[in-house]
Amino acid sequence: MCFLCVASAAHFLFTEEIQMSFSENFKAARKRLGLTQRQLGERLGMDRSAIAHYENGSSFPVARNIQKICDVLGVPIEELFK
Repeated sequence: MCFLCVASAAHFLFTEEIQMSFSENFKAARKRLGLTQRQLGERLGMDRSAIAHYENGSSFPVARNIQKICDVLGVPIEELFK
């Protein structure tokens, strides 16, 4: 991978770090509630595969879904991104 500048490299690393912490925290919150990926997907109006992608870090929810995810999981947004 080639970056045009240090700032773009830093942005990439920061984005990767956020996505990894989100995926781990998202999965932990789901498991604390005792929900399967399918059950959480149903509560969020999403496919189970979307939940799996969020948990393995290959995808990230769009901004408008993050508050809904927090509401359903019963966690503040800061907990998902710490």
